Amino acid sequence: MKKQEIMVSNSFAILSYLRTGRLDNQGKAPLYLRITVNGRRAEFSIKRKIKPENWSPRKGRVKGSNPKALALNHYIDELESKANILETIMHTKKKPFTAEMIKNKLLNKDEKYKTLLTIYDEHNLQIEKLIGIDYSYGAYRRHIRTRGHLADFILKEYKRTDLFALEVDHKFITRFDHYLKTQNIGNQNT
Repeated sequence: MKKQEIMVSNSFAILSYLRTGRLDNQGKAPLYLRITVNGRRAEFSIKRKIKPENWSPRKGRVKGSNPKALALNHYIDELESKANILETIMHTKKKPFTAEMIKNKLLNKDEKYKTLLTIYDEHNLQIEKLIGIDYSYGAYRRHIRTRGHLADFILKEYKRTDLFALEVDHKFITRFDHYLKTQNIGNQNT
């Protein structure tokens, strides 16, 4: 059976606009960014407000050259640029994507930053459920002790109660190994 290459074709557009129907008590309206992929929209507030008379709908930018207007326009430019980069990456990798996916990536909603001890706790819960099936109670207790040593190491070496899993690198692993051995807790099972 031949493997068939699937080409992903997406139309893509970005629009920044003002929601004038939602004026606050100061007469300011919220700014929104709309991402459209294949005719489907995803929009979100960029958490900024301005007066409608200071908005250019044709340009999709704040009117004027004062520092506030320039800073807000720069922020909009950055958001749009990031959305374009995400679209380019997905298109280049030939991965299907939606407007909602781009929006979630922009808002960092698609990434869950787990901590090292949280992952270890999840691991230990899985082992606990497998006691008598794949693991002995002794093996489970060793994992519990190692988790405790890991927490002590993080507190001692990093002065924090936990680390993000993304922070774990080769240096961390070798330092933890050294810590276990120098504390006389680094036996074969650990």
